[in-house]
Amino acid sequence: MTPSRHVTWLAREARYAAANYDGDGEPITLVERASSVLITAPHAVNHHRPDGTAKVADLATGSLAEIVAEATGHSVLTASRRVAPWAAWNERDDPFGRALATQLTRSDLGLVVDLHGMSDEHGVDLCIGLGPQPGDAESIIAEALQREFAELTVVRNAPFPARATSTITAHVQGRGLSAVQLEIARRWRRPEADAPRARRLLEGLEACLRHYS
Repeated sequence: MTPSRHVTWLAREARYAAANYDGDGEPITLVERASSVLITAPHAVNHHRPDGTAKVADLATGSLAEIVAEATGHSVLTASRRVAPWAAWNERDDPFGRALATQLTRSDLGLVVDLHGMSDEHGVDLCIGLGPQPGDAESIIAEALQREFAELTVVRNAPFPARATSTITAHVQGRGLSAVQLEIARRWRRPEADAPRARRLLEGLEACLRHYS
């Protein structure tokens, strides 16, 4: 990772990290580009599980989504302020939920890549959640990720299959569109402490998504 990109990643994460990861500024970050891919990071700041219990942010996922989307020319949507509790998609009425609903009406949308963070305790580097109704697009991007990160432990659907109705992947697939959930171990999301790993993650994701069509 070049020093400038390293600084950019850290600088962009600072906005999410404000107020102990309740975030600062606008409630969402949305950049629309002429692309069939939307990259999301719904847990970039503190949020709540569907049962209402609090959950801490998936660190460095919002800034990662922004940087990868910018480099690949894809659209990006992240939560950049603490997200209020919600239980069902059809009842959700917050800035992120409304923005996602609008994005899903785009006629050119082909794939949603939903970035999440998992702890290192799961013993894998990346987990690709294919959701409850995977099709060809999900298989193509999963294969591309496994090829690109062949030296890592990259698995499908375990421990996070993205089949729960509360996930973006399941919600998007339920609308007849394609989506995958990508869970990234914490050790790969530390640009401030492990630049080589962060560079490998960043460049690998960009390589996969830059050529996706």
